Amino acid sequence: QRWKEVTDVVAEHKWNQAVRLLDKFEKDFPDDERVPQIPFFRDLCEAGPEIYSTTGSADRGLAGVKKIFQNHRDNPAYTQYCADLYQALTQLIDRFLGEARKTLRPQALAKAREAHDLLNTVAQAMTEDWVPERTQKMYAEIERAENEVRIAIARQRVAELADQAKKAGPGVDLDPIYAEIRRQYAVFKGISPTDPALDADSGFSSL
Repeated sequence: QRWKEVTDVVAEHKWNQAVRLLDKFEKDFPDDERVPQIPFFRDLCEAGPEIYSTTGSADRGLAGVKKIFQNHRDNPAYTQYCADLYQALTQLIDRFLGEARKTLRPQALAKAREAHDLLNTVAQAMTEDWVPERTQKMYAEIERAENEVRIAIARQRVAELADQAKKAGPGVDLDPIYAEIRRQYAVFKGISPTDPALDADSGFSSL
């Protein structure tokens, strides 16, 4: 009953309370077979606020999950509670993708892929039927976000180049600018820059 209270509080993400319960459990039951699992949960409680809090650092959260995996993958708690790591990694991926969509920073996408690489590894230790499909869906969401960011960056670049062309003074060679506009416009249209359809596109023609 006491151990269930500990794991329930961890599952509720009440990190400080969980640490106090872990310390008390270890003090009251030093010979209990679950005591070797306590360092796993202490590290999870340490990383938890960075992972789940909106004010936490997703970068530090990912570093914390990697630390847990590296330090405790041979701990009996790992195979029994790796779902906690899986949940933490899906949360981090969602946060990194949200940041990427908001800021268009490729670094956030790279972090999402890094978290998914570890998610794949953690998934191998899980036996639940839903895990493979969920893992694949997270991968597809990263692919979707990467495409959205790529298109958004290309749109921004087209607008910047079009403005640059309009403001260009007499004698400025506009061919390189127009060539780059064509290339970037093709990116968010999903076609080749040499595709004739581009010339017929009303949006491109109006630039």
